[in-house]
Formats: sequence, C-alpha cells, structure tokens
Amino acid sequence: MFFFKSDRVSSTLIVKVVQSIKRYGILNPLITRPRPDAMYEIISGHRRKFAAEQLGYRKVPVIIRALQDDEAVISMVDSNFQRERISPSEKAFAYKMKYDVIKGKTGRRKCGQIDHHSGKKSIEIIGAESGESPKQIQRYIKMTDLIPELL
Repeated sequence: MFFFKSDRVSSTLIVKVVQSIKRYGILNPLITRPRPDAMYEIISGHRRKFAAEQLGYRKVPVIIRALQDDEAVISMVDSNFQRERISPSEKAFAYKMKYDVIKGKTGRRKCGQIDHHSGKKSIEIIGAESGESPKQIQRYIKMTDLIPELL
C-alpha cells in the first residue's frame, strides 16, 4: 500500500501520539483491508500502530474493509487529509495519487478530458471534494515534480 511517510516525521509528533494513546487509548480504529496471503494491509493508522507498538500494545481496534487498489488509495488519501497538520508536500503527493486514480478509472491520459459520469475534469472533481480551486490542485500536483531538496 502507498502511504505518506515523510522522512522528516519528527520524533515530537510520535511522542505526542504515544502520549495521547497512553492517556486516552486509541480513539480512532485503524482501517485495513484483507490481502490474498491471509494478512491485512493498513490503509490508515500507521502512526497510531507505531505508537501503540512503542507502548507495548499487542492489539489495536481495526475496521476491515474490502477495498480494491484504487479505493484503498482514495481512502488513504482522504484519511490523511483529516489530520490536523499536513505539509504542503504531503498534500501535493496526496492530490497526485488521487488524481492518478480518478484519471485511471476512466482511462483518461490528460487532465483536460472530461469524466463522462460527472461531466467534470479530474482536477475539478478533486477541487470540489477538497474545497480548493482546480488551479490550486494543479499547483500542488506540479510540486511533485520538484527535486527532493526543494520539497
């Protein structure tokens, strides 16, 4: 599964998640999906799982959903947008992933092509769902072309 894992995730963030879990428990279950090898893949909740492991938890609350690859990517992206803080580069890669999934569903190669179901461009669909303008979505997606040092 693809997930945002910033190499710069501060230890402070993990410490805060650990402290929160220690104080309140895990308030939101992890979202997983079954894999063919009788295992489960985490769609959202990677940080909660890591923090719970640090506390010695052997069990965590989980919701299991039967999701196709495209559905899993969209679910993961949407759950990451619910975080309080998301860096502009994480947002850029999230929009890019969602854009690629939406574009791929209709077999379209260019963003200018119209989705026959909604009559909107992929960028317009993402903009409407996120509350951003289509132009701003394009700017975020273009950020993914930057070299790592600039990101």
